[in-house]
Amino acid sequence: MAEDALVAGVLEPLENDLLYLLRHGTPSGTPWLICSGGTTSRCAAPAAWTLDLRPGFRTLQISADHATVRIGTGLSMAQVLQALSNVGRSIPIGLSSLTGAGYLLTGGLSPLSRSLGLAIDRIVAIDGIWGCGEPFHLEKKHRSSTPEQQRRWRGLLGAAPFLAVVTEITLKTVPVDSLEIWHGRVGLKELARLIHQAENWPENVTLQWFWRDAVEILVVHRITFNNESSPVWQDLESLGTVVFEHRQISDSRYLPQFGSIAMERCVSTRRHSEVVGLLGPAGVDWNKWLQDLQLLMYHRPDPVCAVAAQQIGGVCRLQPFEESSFIHRSSEWKPWITATWKAGDETARQRSLTWLENVWKCLSSACPGVHLAQLHPHLTWHRQELNAAFGPWLAGLRNLKAEVDPRGVLPPL
Repeated sequence: MAEDALVAGVLEPLENDLLYLLRHGTPSGTPWLICSGGTTSRCAAPAAWTLDLRPGFRTLQISADHATVRIGTGLSMAQVLQALSNVGRSIPIGLSSLTGAGYLLTGGLSPLSRSLGLAIDRIVAIDGIWGCGEPFHLEKKHRSSTPEQQRRWRGLLGAAPFLAVVTEITLKTVPVDSLEIWHGRVGLKELARLIHQAENWPENVTLQWFWRDAVEILVVHRITFNNESSPVWQDLESLGTVVFEHRQISDSRYLPQFGSIAMERCVSTRRHSEVVGLLGPAGVDWNKWLQDLQLLMYHRPDPVCAVAAQQIGGVCRLQPFEESSFIHRSSEWKPWITATWKAGDETARQRSLTWLENVWKCLSSACPGVHLAQLHPHLTWHRQELNAAFGPWLAGLRNLKAEVDPRGVLPPL
C-alpha cells in the first residue's frame, strides 16, 4: 500500500538533517511518516512526506562480550540476526525477519516471547530526536534515573512512533538456540482444543495459528541447553493434525512463511491491506469464539482476508506494566485481523474494512486489548485503538507528547 501512495516526497536524512527536519516540520504541515528498516503500510501516504532512515542509520556494533548489540534503525531484523549469528548470539524477532526497528519499539512480540520476553524488555538504551528537535540518549532505569527520565523511557517503550524518531537502539542479546517447528493444518474444533492445551505447554513452546480457507498452525519449540522433550507431538497427534513440516532450524530467520498453507486459492491481483492486533488473556472459551467467527470467515469480502493469532504470556507477565507503554502484560494471545482488497478499488476497501470491524466486535469481549504495531490515524477507529492499547496511561502519553512533540510533527495521539 505504501508503494502505491502518491507521496509528496521522500527524504533520506543523516543525523544533522534529521535535527533540522524535525525542528521545521514538513512543507505541507502534515506529520512526518517514518520508514525504519522494515516494511509497513504507513511509511508513506498520499500527499505526505516520508523520512527514510534506511540509507543513513545503519550502525551495528556488538559489544566485546557479545552481551549487547547497538543497531541503527535503518536495519532490518534479518540484517541484525545475520551479524549476531556470526558470534553465536541472537535477539527474539517476530514471525518475519523483514521487519525493522518499528517491530522492536512497538513491543516486539515473537514466537519466543513466552521464554525470552518482549523485544522492549531487552532494550537497555535508546538514542534519537524528540519531535521538537531535541536529541536524547536514555538508558534503562537505574539508581541515578530521574522520574522524568523514567517517564520518557516508559513512553518510548511501546509508543515511540508518536514521540520521537529513534536512530539507535541497544539490546541485550541471547545465545542462539535451535528451534524445532511443526507446520501443518487442523480443523476448527481441533484448533480450540489445541489452544487450550498450548496454554499449559512449557514456556519455551508456543502456538501460532492462521485462518483463511483453512486453519494453519505453526508450533515453535525453543530447544534450550537442557534439550528437554516437548509435549507437542503427542498433542498434535491426538488431534489428527496434518503436519506438512517437522524440522529443526538454526534461528528465526528460517521460520516458514506464516499463512502460506492457509490459502487454497491462487490470488495474483495486487492488494492493499490494513491490520488490527488484539490482546487477550488465557482461559477464554475459544470453541465459542471460533464458532462465532465461522460465518464472518465464510463471508469475508476478499479471499486474502484473514484472522490469525500468536501466543505470548510466560515471562512477559513478569515485567511491571507501569515500566513501559505495553500495559497488557497479562495477555496470553495476540489475535490479528487482516482486511485486504484489490488495489485501487475503493468500494472493495470499504467492504473489507467493515468486515474487519465486525470481526473486531466479535472478538472484543475475549480480547479487549490492542497491540498497536500498526498505526491508523487515517481511519475512524484510531481513537478507539489508542484507548484499548494504552488504557489509563494514554493521558500520561498525551501529556508527554505535548512536551516532546508540541507541533505534532509525528503521528497524532
